[in-house]
Amino acid sequence: MPAGISFFKTRCQYKQTLSTFQPNALHDEVFGITYSFPKHWDLSLLNNLTRYILDVETEEYKFVANKFYKTLSSNQIVQIERIQNRRWYRQYDAHKEDFIERYGQSTERWLFHGCRKSNSAEAIIRDCFNRSHAVNCAVGQGIYFATQAMITRVLVGRTTTGSSSTRVCPSGFDTTGGGNVFVTYHDAQAYGEYLIVYK
Repeated sequence: MPAGISFFKTRCQYKQTLSTFQPNALHDEVFGITYSFPKHWDLSLLNNLTRYILDVETEEYKFVANKFYKTLSSNQIVQIERIQNRRWYRQYDAHKEDFIERYGQSTERWLFHGCRKSNSAEAIIRDCFNRSHAVNCAVGQGIYFATQAMITRVLVGRTTTGSSSTRVCPSGFDTTGGGNVFVTYHDAQAYGEYLIVYK
């Protein structure tokens, strides 16, 4: 993997107007459950985890690249990879529905999460975000997302101030931080949809 930081575009709770981000369904005949997935996902394979390198000419690639270049305009994208982790997305989607019920609207936002090492990115792709790996926590011991430097979908909800000793989000709130940085305290509160490799 080239030098640089790998970024995830994580699914946040902000309704997108692009038609490529509409729901796509998969029905589980054994349990009689229908799961919704993003429209642009390829559901033809039965694997839980599938990865796709995006073609630079697609609208999906351009959408992700545009978000990236708004914060890191001096860098060059090497590749963008879509991560389709069905188990992780179903957990995220359950949280998304809960946020819509509580707030009467979507609070999803495209934010960024950075990984300095490629093995960290691979662990997140395979096993989802995990708060127990949090280090150097300035505004709470959770998973950090920012409006600048990387791309992620995150359920932001209500935000309050946090500190380095914050281990659990205060009652009545969903994230700490605010402004340009948000910290989540539930691992399924964000979905890592895109891995961006750049130099």
